[in-house]
Amino acid sequence: MCDFELGNMNAARTEFPVVQIKGCLFHFPLNIWRQVLENNLRVAFTSDEDVRAQIQHLLGLPFVPLEVFKEISQDDLSAEVAAVCEMIEVTYASGPPARERRRALGM
Repeated sequence: MCDFELGNMNAARTEFPVVQIKGCLFHFPLNIWRQVLENNLRVAFTSDEDVRAQIQHLLGLPFVPLEVFKEISQDDLSAEVAAVCEMIEVTYASGPPARERRRALGM
């Protein structure tokens, strides 16, 4: 069992290929709440039912297969909640974009 962070899961799969990896459901909602605070959504979360419902729906994403998650559209999300969803995608689903590869010196 580990965090739902992609880097941890990939490292575990590399080192222990036959082990089934399970994510910890404590850390995921904790990280969502941190993003709510970092994106200044606390007031919107407490006062706007639509924002609160959208964030609560995000809490169910660990139960959605990765293939389905990648097909989910962010068009129905408010701009503020879309930023939280983008963090989820980068941290838990796809990982950060790869950096450009540089050629080795002397090649």
